[in-house]
Amino acid sequence: DSKEAAARSAAKVVAKSDELKEQKAKLERASSDLEALKKDDESALVALSNELDEVKEYATKFEAATQAERDRLELLRNERTEARIAHLEKRKSDLGAIEDARRGDVDNLRELRAYLGEMREKRVAIEEAEIILDENGDEVEAKSDDGGYDDRDDMVNEAAGSPAVQRG
Repeated sequence: DSKEAAARSAAKVVAKSDELKEQKAKLERASSDLEALKKDDESALVALSNELDEVKEYATKFEAATQAERDRLELLRNERTEARIAHLEKRKSDLGAIEDARRGDVDNLRELRAYLGEMREKRVAIEEAEIILDENGDEVEAKSDDGGYDDRDDMVNEAAGSPAVQRG
């Protein structure tokens, strides 16, 4: 009986040993699989980390390019605004010069009107004082061919009565 008990005990030990060997093999396979998964995860982590770095670098470059474009557009807008202001100031200056020239023209026309008035008075005085002599040297009264109407009177009256002279 003791041999049988020893044989049963040995069979149990061998069965337990086989079971332990089998569990050890499973554990080694699981450890090997775990190590492979760790390596895969490490590789994936490195790849994702590199991809993240690339995305961050791209985002940084994109933000810099976007800011540069914003700055360029702001500069263009400022230049355009400055050009518009300069153009408006030049137009304002030109309008001032034109207004000054108009005032000068009006003043000149007033002076011309006064001058023409003086000249008309002098002409009338000269015509009144003009002595016309006939063939014998005797004084003859001066008469106008058109009943006292003279083209010079027309020019003086038109210039004196023009809207540009009267406006000022």
